[in-house]
Amino acid sequence: MLDLNGIYEQVLFESLGPMAEFKSATLIAAGNHNQGIRLSSSEGVFFLKLNFDHEKEILIRESQGLNLLRQSTFLKVPEVYG
Repeated sequence: MLDLNGIYEQVLFESLGPMAEFKSATLIAAGNHNQGIRLSSSEGVFFLKLNFDHEKEILIRESQGLNLLRQSTFLKVPEVYG
């Protein structure tokens, strides 16, 4: 059986460092290719997007798009970790 909490802890550790303590996870959205999870930690609340097709390029392009959008708008655009 897949240990999802272990995966979430590892993601937090790799993105925020050893002081980030995992508290809880809530499934926000699920589809055939992606899942969105709300992660609560000692460092705050984060949105984790998982891609099950292992198409890393899609998430990289999405991250680049968010960065461009953040630079060109007054809207609050999420920061990308990892």
